[in-house]
Amino acid sequence: MNAQMAAKPATARSNAEVQIPAHRTIGPAQLRLLADPVREHLVNASVPQAQTVAQMAAGLGCAPTRLYRHVQRLVAEGLLVIEREERVRGGVERHYRACARELLLDRTQFAAKGGRRLDGLDSILAYVFDQSRADIEGAVAAGPVDPGFVWPDPRAVFALRCVARVTPAELSRLQRRARAVCRHRTSGAPSRAARRGGEPRHRAVPLRSGIPPRTPCAGQAA
Repeated sequence: MNAQMAAKPATARSNAEVQIPAHRTIGPAQLRLLADPVREHLVNASVPQAQTVAQMAAGLGCAPTRLYRHVQRLVAEGLLVIEREERVRGGVERHYRACARELLLDRTQFAAKGGRRLDGLDSILAYVFDQSRADIEGAVAAGPVDPGFVWPDPRAVFALRCVARVTPAELSRLQRRARAVCRHRTSGAPSRAARRGGEPRHRAVPLRSGIPPRTPCAGQAA
């Protein structure tokens, strides 16, 4: 992993569109900030082009006042930058852009160091598992997901825990396939189901090697 890229302070840009970097590395503090689904959406939505807070709010269907604090925190951490400023009705309207097209973890900041508290691990667990749980609970509360249904009913909560014996080569293939699925389902325009108002399905899949299972495979689907 390359050395950490220092977060640059947000500054006003010219009216010409800015070409953002392909990648930027982030640390535990930035990852924990992105564990909030609203903040993560604001960054992702600002990758193709800069957006004002009003445009961000329109995309989420909420009032702009609900987003100002989120935007301020993202700018403070360097995850959003001000691409340009325009004078509108006597005021200044800022257009925010994501700091890069893809965010990568700076592994030097996530490494375990002696007996120190694993802040890096905590942020990863919060981003993946805590937020996945909150998303599923929210979907159940809203109605489209119901634990009373059984897979393959689309309303079912499908949870599977499986511990299997795999070689390092097999693990590598599984990780590549998982990354390919994530990239395919999260890149580009929304899927047809999403455009029809379909709810997203959240998955958390930890893949690791070297843990001998007690049984060949243990799982549960609800």
